[in-house]
Amino acid sequence: MILLDRLPEPDDDVTERMAIESMGGDAAVVAWGDPDQIVDQFGRLGQVFIRTQHRRDVNGDQSPAPGTRQLYCFDMRRIGASETILGDLQRLLQVRQTPTFSIGLGGTIPATSRRTAPQSIEPTPTPPESLVQQAGTELDDLVDELDRLDL
Repeated sequence: MILLDRLPEPDDDVTERMAIESMGGDAAVVAWGDPDQIVDQFGRLGQVFIRTQHRRDVNGDQSPAPGTRQLYCFDMRRIGASETILGDLQRLLQVRQTPTFSIGLGGTIPATSRRTAPQSIEPTPTPPESLVQQAGTELDDLVDELDRLDL
């Protein structure tokens, strides 16, 4: 998570610029601004994203091309956004989770069966709802602590 006071301009030599340049992959942005302008600002900073549709942003791209970086915009100017943002981010996290797989039987396979042992692929179970809620609470606590530090 990166907390920024504002998105810098391309010629600004500020800490926020270094934070933006260090980003990789897809991102979710919570801002008090127009999502299309935010996408454009990121582009001017060398971070090219496709605004992607989600539950609270129906104007985003419904199916971005594979390999494109996706930006999920949460516009805090929307009525009720302050009350729903945490739940919205948690739902996005659940949808965006990449399933992981265990490949192999695990443990030691006897030498006589190594050549014929089948590979097993089993999805890692989804965490229980209580863990997702706990992570959200911990995220809230982290943001509160960072606010108090006034970094």
